[in-house]
Amino acid sequence: MASTPTVSRLPASERREQLLENALHVIARQGFHQTSMNDVAKKAGVTKPVLYQHFESKQEMYFSVLREILGQVQDSIDSHRKSSSGPLEWVELGILGFFKFFENKPDAFNFLYGRADIQDAEVRDELRKIQDNMTLRLAKNFSVNFDIEKSVAAASGAFGLILGVLRHWMQDGQRKSAEEMANLTSKMVTRGIAGLIEDLNQSS
Repeated sequence: MASTPTVSRLPASERREQLLENALHVIARQGFHQTSMNDVAKKAGVTKPVLYQHFESKQEMYFSVLREILGQVQDSIDSHRKSSSGPLEWVELGILGFFKFFENKPDAFNFLYGRADIQDAEVRDELRKIQDNMTLRLAKNFSVNFDIEKSVAAASGAFGLILGVLRHWMQDGQRKSAEEMANLTSKMVTRGIAGLIEDLNQSS
């Protein structure tokens, strides 16, 4: 007879955080559709009824993880920006905070950007909203000098560039440090490709 997990008692808030962390790891590795509530319960060392005390469905659990990641990414960015002395450094340190978050939590990258097997329309739309939210937050940083339409366009391009470098870095096994990759990305974002090429030519 299969044994059931021995569940240690935790305050509800701590238990929820533990379940979200385990859901992140399982879904990042298996994908949304291949993950069952049983898989998450087993990973967390709890029974399935305990899991359902916190989340009514796998879909709700997925949405909760998404919101948790968004908050953690923003916290990392804000934390690194505290020491900025001007607008340019503010952008550079924000990019560093973005890279440092995924350096410490690679499963979060796989959860957000690593898999394309989501067929559930509501889940897919929620993921898109989270990704668009990140772009809009960046756009608001540009809105001093541009109208909102131009801000969103600029932010979408900048964010696409940041994600492209981040994806390469993650798939390359993070062989370079987060600081190196953030610095490279910052130069492309703040100075443009021409500025980066000029800098690389001078250092070669």
